[in-house]
Amino acid sequence: MNEALSCDTAVAVNAATADGSVIFAKNSDRSPNEAQGLCHVPRARHAVGSRVRCQYVEIPQVEQTWELIGSRPYWLWGFEIGVNEWGVAIGNEAVLSREPDEEIALIGMDLVRLGLERAQTAEDAVRVIGLLVERIGQGGSCDASVFRTYHNSFIVADPRDAWVLETAGRRWAAQRVIDRASISNVYTIEGGWDLASPGIVEHARARGWASDDFSFAAAYQDPNADLQGRVCRLLRGRQVLERQHDPITVDTMLALLRDHYGHDLPTGGAPDPSICMHLDPSRSGETAAAMVAHLRPDRSRELAVTVWTAFGSPCLSVFRPVYPFDLGLPPELDRGHRRYDSESPWWAFERLQRVVAQAPALAPVAREALGHLEAGFRAEAARTEDETARLLEAGRRDEALALLRTLVDSTGERAVALARRLTVELEPRAVELAVPAMVTAWAGPNEEAGVPLLTWSHDTSAARR
Repeated sequence: MNEALSCDTAVAVNAATADGSVIFAKNSDRSPNEAQGLCHVPRARHAVGSRVRCQYVEIPQVEQTWELIGSRPYWLWGFEIGVNEWGVAIGNEAVLSREPDEEIALIGMDLVRLGLERAQTAEDAVRVIGLLVERIGQGGSCDASVFRTYHNSFIVADPRDAWVLETAGRRWAAQRVIDRASISNVYTIEGGWDLASPGIVEHARARGWASDDFSFAAAYQDPNADLQGRVCRLLRGRQVLERQHDPITVDTMLALLRDHYGHDLPTGGAPDPSICMHLDPSRSGETAAAMVAHLRPDRSRELAVTVWTAFGSPCLSVFRPVYPFDLGLPPELDRGHRRYDSESPWWAFERLQRVVAQAPALAPVAREALGHLEAGFRAEAARTEDETARLLEAGRRDEALALLRTLVDSTGERAVALARRLTVELEPRAVELAVPAMVTAWAGPNEEAGVPLLTWSHDTSAARR
């Protein structure tokens, strides 16, 4: 099987969006059974001279860290995706460079969290991450089950601005986004960067990686890396965004994260992974979580950021609203580990996804119910935000925050309840409609996690519980 070395991140800024906002989106693709909960980290003050333990290293702590909401694999300190109280949103991508890995250093998920905790603007976050990369480097395993390491690229956004930041070891370059951008697991910055670490051109030329016509991507990309799947997804993400002639909306980004190249769930091996990624007989990874952040500069801080989050592959999930400033999250949204947990919201959606993945004909049935609930959430969030704005204008902030928190709690509870109900309803039909190749592909992950799902019986040539 191919590794789950993939993710996709996109952003549209200002004139490219329907309301002049910035809209950020990311799918986080990981190995199966790597539960990825949604975590709230409160604002905090820290003693002068204190240190913070990241995944593998301790580094100096700053005096003030900001409140944030982030999506993280259960075993990691850092985040795959997140948004802080100032509306700074960051998502990272694995890239393979010529530069060596440090034995023990920072990993990409550390850098996402550190950028969110320490920055009030996107440009600040670029500089925070760049300086950390220069001083500490990158290295350490990024996978829970096998040793796998990589360097990182990022999209960093706030309500007024966005950047593409690409790193190679202790070197980096960053380019401001003018209209829209999409990145995957391949370097994209050529010339014309706006910020960079010192000496990136001289360093590359001294090693024979670059000619007079300098390109950061060409110089620092590992020439031995297999780029086919990475470039395929990069081009698809750009195609979806660039063919959008009307201004980009949250709906545009939701559709991008659910994209399957115009196809649907796999029924066998696929030559390349889609943006909405699913395990198949030839590929071990899947999308574990997704996020779309609507960043609006013309609203109060309480309402400047609406974060739409989903557990699992987004085409079989529900995006529900959360807010990163002064509101918090139900702690159960961060529940989940490598073994199946019937009380975990992440596992509720993952179990539903596995039922449908093994019987893809059921996908339209699941999506009809999921889509209806999500449409209701979108309308409900709009009404609640309008009422919250009126309460804030009237000076009734406590009531306004309570109204938003009720929305967050209620939509989360209803989304998980629907996932569990659909699982119960669809399992008997999945037994009849199961595709042998897909049941076989899922047998190992299901057994490893203890998921009470379909297994394939070669003796009876039928699917059974």
